Amino acid sequence: MCMNYAGIEYRHGINVTIQSGSGPRVFHILMTGHLTDQPYVYSGICLNNGLYANTNHHDKHVAIYEIIKQIVDGTIGIEIAYSIRYPGQSYQPLISIIDEDPDLYKKFRKRMRNALSFEEYNNIRRKLTPLREKRKTDVFFDKFLAACSFLSILLRCIPIIYDSKDILLASICIKNHPILNSSKINYRRV
Repeated sequence: MCMNYAGIEYRHGINVTIQSGSGPRVFHILMTGHLTDQPYVYSGICLNNGLYANTNHHDKHVAIYEIIKQIVDGTIGIEIAYSIRYPGQSYQPLISIIDEDPDLYKKFRKRMRNALSFEEYNNIRRKLTPLREKRKTDVFFDKFLAACSFLSILLRCIPIIYDSKDILLASICIKNHPILNSSKINYRRV
């Protein structure tokens, strides 16, 4: 599954909610998968203002952090610079993909309804850790019981389990950022 915009396939959806002086602000971000035919490795676009962000980091968790950081910091920086240059006027982006392509935004919102927060990904990762750390004699029996009891859940949640490590590592990076450390971030493959 992926979403296409301007000829680029975006595979990951991210909602970032930060607290600002006027209340919560939500940034809707689409991020590509690992690209091999571009001069950069990962790319992202903000649906709110059309701001693109690229990174050359090959590690997915670093790319997630970098793209979120570039888009949020860039948007806030643009708004501050605009308010200094034009006092009393509010910043309006030239491009709003939400308004430009409402079908894409509608599809994004529909797919992001079941997005999990970074904390939920981290809880899933913590719950799976004991299964990987058991002694060899207990591993087969425990894994068999877990597989029998959670087979339907696991088949539906394989992408979540696969992404949980990257989300855990990205959340560690985000905790050190002054704006993003108190934000709520939801992630899902789109």
